[in-house]
Amino acid sequence: MGRYWRRCLGVETTFVFDTNVFVYAGESWREGYRKAREWTPVGGEFRISACRRRLAEAMSRYLFDLCKSGYIECLVPDTVPQEIRLTREPRLRSEMESILREANIRVEETSKRYKPEDVIYLVSPEHREEIRKFIESCRHRAKKLGISMTSDPYLILLARERNGVLVTGDKRLARIARLVGVKVLYIMDSRQVIEEFDGELSRLIRLVKRQQAIHSHIHI
Repeated sequence: MGRYWRRCLGVETTFVFDTNVFVYAGESWREGYRKAREWTPVGGEFRISACRRRLAEAMSRYLFDLCKSGYIECLVPDTVPQEIRLTREPRLRSEMESILREANIRVEETSKRYKPEDVIYLVSPEHREEIRKFIESCRHRAKKLGISMTSDPYLILLARERNGVLVTGDKRLARIARLVGVKVLYIMDSRQVIEEFDGELSRLIRLVKRQQAIHSHIHI
């Protein structure tokens, strides 16, 4: 479904996906359960961790369904495929690569257009030191992976350029992107995910009712 039909349906939003969204979408039930257990804080409630993770998985898969069907425009910077290739679990890596290949997601060559430090100058002076520390932490994590930079700054810059929604499960990235003025769907925030699902479900119900009314009218 092309841009014309997306506009007709009122869905002209561009989504920019972080690598961890591919992880949530590609995990098996067993992998998700194990990681929810691992990430439950000491003294924390497992059922809360599991709920947040399952909602993140559901939202990720639903958005990729919309990507594949052409309802939304879906982008990643060219650093995301690089990070996917570095995923250690072979089954998960294969599933993530399949999503990237099959879900109608366009890869943008952002690493040649932007410098990570470009993000620093998009915020007011009082936040620039925080952004510098963020960029340095991204570079430090990248060195551990054997690459020059993680996707984080490129995700922010691409989402800002395209006036899109950055989709991520990374709380710190979500905060930095919002400081820059980028719209964010933080899929580990159960309240936001439920609101997004509720709003989308309501829109889909209205669309179905409209199509049913048109269909009934044609057959009268």
